[in-house]
Amino acid sequence: MRCVLVSDIAASASEASLSIADSGQFSDCFDGNAHLMEHIVLSSGYSDLDFDDWISSYDGYSNGFTAFEKVCFHFGCPNEVLQEALERFALLFTEKNVQDACNDKTILKREIRRINSELDPKNDFAKEMYLVKSLINQQHQYSRFSAGNIETLELWPERNNVDVGTKLFEFFKKKYLPEKAVLVVISPTDLKTLETWVAPFARTLSQTKPSSGETKQIFPRLMLSNGKLSSVCMLRQNPIGGQYPSDSYETLSIYFGLSLDYSDQNGVTGTQLGFALSQMFGRRGPGSLYKLLQQRKWTPVGSKGVPSISFPVDVSGFQLMKFQLFLTQHGFASRSSVVAAVYDAIGSFGASSVSTPNFEVNRKLVAQYLSIGQLYGWLLAPRPPDAVELAFDAQVYGVSEQKGIGGNNWYRLPLPQNAVAVASLQKSLADALRIMNDPFQSIAVVTASSQSIAAMRTKSFDDNLPLLPLSKWNSEPVTGAKYAFDDMFRLSGRLQEWILARSMEDELQPPSLNPLIPRFFRPARIIKKTEKIYQYPSVLQNDGGYWAVLGVASVTERNFFFPLPLTAPEPNCRCGFVLQLLSKRPARAKTLQAAHAELWKATLEIELADLAELGSPAGLAYEISFNRYGMRICFLGLSQNIGVYARRVVRKIVDHQTRLLDGPQKLPRSLVDTAITSVKQSRQLSSRRKIESIAIMRDTSATEAAVEAIAFFKSCSGGVCFSQGDLLAQETRGLLMDLRTILEPVLGRGTGTGVALPLINDIQYRANWVPRSASICSIAGAKLISDACGRIPR
Repeated sequence: MRCVLVSDIAASASEASLSIADSGQFSDCFDGNAHLMEHIVLSSGYSDLDFDDWISSYDGYSNGFTAFEKVCFHFGCPNEVLQEALERFALLFTEKNVQDACNDKTILKREIRRINSELDPKNDFAKEMYLVKSLINQQHQYSRFSAGNIETLELWPERNNVDVGTKLFEFFKKKYLPEKAVLVVISPTDLKTLETWVAPFARTLSQTKPSSGETKQIFPRLMLSNGKLSSVCMLRQNPIGGQYPSDSYETLSIYFGLSLDYSDQNGVTGTQLGFALSQMFGRRGPGSLYKLLQQRKWTPVGSKGVPSISFPVDVSGFQLMKFQLFLTQHGFASRSSVVAAVYDAIGSFGASSVSTPNFEVNRKLVAQYLSIGQLYGWLLAPRPPDAVELAFDAQVYGVSEQKGIGGNNWYRLPLPQNAVAVASLQKSLADALRIMNDPFQSIAVVTASSQSIAAMRTKSFDDNLPLLPLSKWNSEPVTGAKYAFDDMFRLSGRLQEWILARSMEDELQPPSLNPLIPRFFRPARIIKKTEKIYQYPSVLQNDGGYWAVLGVASVTERNFFFPLPLTAPEPNCRCGFVLQLLSKRPARAKTLQAAHAELWKATLEIELADLAELGSPAGLAYEISFNRYGMRICFLGLSQNIGVYARRVVRKIVDHQTRLLDGPQKLPRSLVDTAITSVKQSRQLSSRRKIESIAIMRDTSATEAAVEAIAFFKSCSGGVCFSQGDLLAQETRGLLMDLRTILEPVLGRGTGTGVALPLINDIQYRANWVPRSASICSIAGAKLISDACGRIPR
């Protein structure tokens, strides 16, 4: 048995996880046997007090779950009882205790009923999963009922004279093997002590050796080759936690079957492939699928409208990949066009314009996707150790020091400098896109609430869904899910999307290289004593403008000036830069001026949207806010790209007033509503001033907003800044001078008289970053690569 021991002095408790490979739901025997085996193991051990009751008495916990080719048992407890907990945990896997539990009819009956109660027929996630199972090739292992119930675990064995207890014990001896198990223990206890406590653990498992020459598992085709498209609509009842944002949103899920082989340690994994595809389909800038769907109002605004990719099943030889979109009611009514847009987006990645594109993803683009994964999944991701995550990862990536979870390198994605890995991923992406481009190799499932069905009748003239009542809908046998075959690939959708593509010719475009993402990430740099900020004193310009660097906080300093997003504890290349433009105007602004300024800021955010989305995968974000000292502009990024990003943003700020004066006078209603929401949420304004500001905003023109911005900049008499993280003192001063030069044409020539000079404490309030995806967990594909964002549900 392989072991991974982590001595984490910051841990407040201990936890352990045992993952055993090839003992999951794809194993032979009868349907649900692997799940029942998990329950039986947890029921073995001491006869007087089972493991769960014992550990609960110490305010601990224990649980287990069965995946498709693995089973995982885990527990957590106070540090002082870890040794005894490991001993009791080990006893769960002894042959004698497991055999006794398998032969106990009372235990079998009780656990079968517990399993039966776990299937919630009202759970839309479960309903969709079993609906997909019923639509695929019934010879495929995934089509089998995997969790088990009274019918498969009790009634069927009785009818076929199958002794469940005997079969389960045979399954245990065949599948629960030490050489296929990984034990992970995380504790503040020192490593030497942990090694002593864990050493006897492996001897408690069955010592039966696996048969020699194990054959590679072969899976049949996921879809039958009968020339039929699988496209259904599933009726849902209620949104469930985390699956549906609100009753008004439906989901469109398109499932594809892949066949990546994990027997080769250097092969491409579903994680790598899924993350790269997430970058391709989840981008938000010009030419993206997201942009097209947003313009048609088919998907929700913001991150909920970004296409996502996940893997409900990810085992060697078979991966079920899920492409998912949230839909508005208008999008649901136009779902045929949405599907057509998705397939047009897939086709846009082709190297030719013929009906069957030759998919060849740019090699430099693939390397850049790996860089994004390295940045967000490793360098910037908070990584508290998690025993379950490590135990599962060890089964795929190994535990060796050179590779795998035991080494110092990140194992989930290869480095972009690895030419062989880049070429392999490039080929796998081309293969996956070819599969995705063939509708006959997919299953499309759209959910529908009664409200969406009712609204659909007024928005779509050719819809073929049956009306309620439910008697007109089909019923899936396991969960009772109501569904109807729904031709989302119908000709009208194709025709409408073809017309759309012609009218918006430049909408869908393949991705291109992002100039803001560095080719490599350098390690954090430590500021030397000779580089302290007093080497660069405040700079007083000839015209009286005051420009100064207030301070620089190194990556080694514990007390930063400014709260940045949470990252891993080791120093990294992240940094922040704050520029405060000095002006008396915001502090003395009347309601009219303040309202116009907020609308100007809202128009500026629209102007900066494309640049913000371009910077997001590169770890970049900005924030602009008014305060009593003037206007604060914050930048979040890496020391390698924050400078070029800040200069781009400030140039757009300088040019924005001119574009605003030359554009339409009437501001969009959505933009005004955004500014009004900001005013309503303000804690500094009185209720009366909020009411007055909202009334002014509704009648403000673009010219009025631009004039207020021009007046503000003319009132400025300099600026101060500070930085923190991996940004050196001379870089901070140089960036300040660059931004001053860019701002110079629009700033006033005041002497600075009467302008309060702030301290760092005065301008270090928390930033509301734009885009919101400055949060580590919000970029496309983050759940596939980041431990903190993508923990295994349990």
